[in-house]
Amino acid sequence: MRIFITSMAVAGILLAGMPARGQPSDPLAAKLGFSPRINALPAWSEPTLRQQQQLAALTDQASQGVLLVGHPEVGTGTAWVISTKHRLLATNAHVADMIAAGGGRMLALVNGQTYTYRVVQHWYHPGVRRIKPLGGGQIAFVHSMDPAAGDTFSQCPDLAVLKLSDEGPDLPYEWQMATPEELQHIFAQPAAILGFPGDDTPTFPADGETAVATFHSGTISRLTDFQGSVNVPYEDRQWVQYTMATFPGFSGSPVFLPNGRVVAVHNSAPEAKNPNTGQVIAKPHGIRIDCLWELLVYHNLDQMVPLPIARSEVEARLPRWLQPHPEEEAVEQAYNLLIDAARRIYLERDYQGGIDRATQALNVLPEYARPYFIRAHGYVHLWFFNRRQMASEQRLRVLQQAQADIEEYIRRATNDPDGVVMLCAIANNLGLETRQPRYHTTAVEILNKLLGTDNLPKRTRARALSNRGIALDNLGYDEQALEDHNAAVALNPDDPILYENRADFWRVQGRNDLADEDRARAAEARRRMAN
Repeated sequence: MRIFITSMAVAGILLAGMPARGQPSDPLAAKLGFSPRINALPAWSEPTLRQQQQLAALTDQASQGVLLVGHPEVGTGTAWVISTKHRLLATNAHVADMIAAGGGRMLALVNGQTYTYRVVQHWYHPGVRRIKPLGGGQIAFVHSMDPAAGDTFSQCPDLAVLKLSDEGPDLPYEWQMATPEELQHIFAQPAAILGFPGDDTPTFPADGETAVATFHSGTISRLTDFQGSVNVPYEDRQWVQYTMATFPGFSGSPVFLPNGRVVAVHNSAPEAKNPNTGQVIAKPHGIRIDCLWELLVYHNLDQMVPLPIARSEVEARLPRWLQPHPEEEAVEQAYNLLIDAARRIYLERDYQGGIDRATQALNVLPEYARPYFIRAHGYVHLWFFNRRQMASEQRLRVLQQAQADIEEYIRRATNDPDGVVMLCAIANNLGLETRQPRYHTTAVEILNKLLGTDNLPKRTRARALSNRGIALDNLGYDEQALEDHNAAVALNPDDPILYENRADFWRVQGRNDLADEDRARAAEARRRMAN
């Protein structure tokens, strides 16, 4: 498994043109280039009129078993009742993550009612995978039930259970989960979804207001594992595709059969492009309901929510989610080594120790770009704070090591402008060390191009201006250098490095009074950062 990616685009799966059993292939599907060989239905497949009537009748009864959940300042999703007695709801892990984003607060509102419940507890499926940012545009996939590890990845058991507080009216309806026998035969079966898409319910209602759920119907069109493969045992085909249209906000909604049994929990709608026509189709997906059984057993919640299967059979399935993953263990080890490297360099001034930790991180995970960035900082700090005790050859060698590291980082993380700014900072230091103006000229040329872009973060733009000011100062363009230093400070007045760089400019100009003022501002900014 390759754990690093640079784009969140999900590889498309071709839809096929095979309708319900015993029916001829859809001629429109054939025209669009879909193939019946991969056992899937075209996206426009619909239930029969009778099946739609069955779904509509069921939905009228069960509609008060879905709830709008979320936080007014974070977002909304959908959940559905799995226990009225214990006030338990099922939803997606990425919906439950709103609890952390909302400072521990999540609200719930029964479809068509006005009472607002509080969510007081939540549990995640142990197989939830998260997108862990590693810096420099790199990410890794890790199994974690902790939202702090990163955003939930859609192609995993993206499930959570919520518990409501005891206050308020009894919940009016409890959904039933499909049986193992029903799950064996859901392909090409009619189904529906009931939830709160954002285009219909754009915000969480104010006190006294209500929300009304949206109903869409379609057909179960495909079952795969979470990597989109059908070449796995049926038990592993827990990512369910269906034909009804879905939108953001439907996340967490029940996908159910005409008999009212829930077969999946909706979680995403990745897009795929037909290679023959160029047509882009959204393909709604949900997590098959047996993943919810796994969550309930793992957290011993099956004592409150009876399962349609023996607990022992579910327990036998759990080890695949609990076994350690060597790739993920390597990511965690390298990540922790790099945290320690940064702490040593930036807080403890143990520069060689930080350099060594970054090197260890690379030994554990050679594809990891960020250690090169941190190690380059270690070399620059080592040069700056120890240069008076070093021989000239050693000083130059340390800066060249920093240059080699940041160039490697830029090759691996081409979309991170901070690497370019760091390269120019090192070039300025090499110019001072070698007394060769070409380094400063190169820095100005690169930073001119970088500053000509419109999408630089404020912090990055400010540091780019400051480093261009340093280069211009060393080339003798004092007036332009001061303009850049002033612009940098004005853009990000909380960054102590900008004051320190301008202080050096004032010192060279013989204005020690202004240099002292900037150093005092830098010290105050660092105190604020420490607090």
